[in-house]
Amino acid sequence: HYNTSNYRFTAPAIGTYPFSYGWMAHGAEAQRSALYVNASRVGDVKYSLGSSYVTHNHSVSVTLAASDYVEVKSNVNGGSNEGYIHSNYRYFTGHLIG
Repeated sequence: HYNTSNYRFTAPAIGTYPFSYGWMAHGAEAQRSALYVNASRVGDVKYSLGSSYVTHNHSVSVTLAASDYVEVKSNVNGGSNEGYIHSNYRYFTGHLIG
C-alpha cells in the first residue's frame, strides 16, 4: 500500500499503525522531519543536530481510517539550512497492529 510515485502509504483498513522512518544525513546541516496523516502533522517534529553522516530516526503510532494516507516530510520548519538526505540510506516502515 506504499506508492513509490508520491511516497505515501495508504491505509487499507481502520486500525492502529506504528510507523518508523529514518535516513543518513549527507552534510553538516540540521535535520527536521515529521509524520503527516492526510496532510496534517501528527506527533512531534523530530530534530537532529547538524553533523556529516548523522542518522535521523523517528517512530510514531497513529490510528487510521481506511484510505487515510501517511507521508514523511523533511524541512518541516521551513529552514533554509536543511541538510541533504543520503539517497542510499533511508527507510520507511509501517504495519497494521489492530
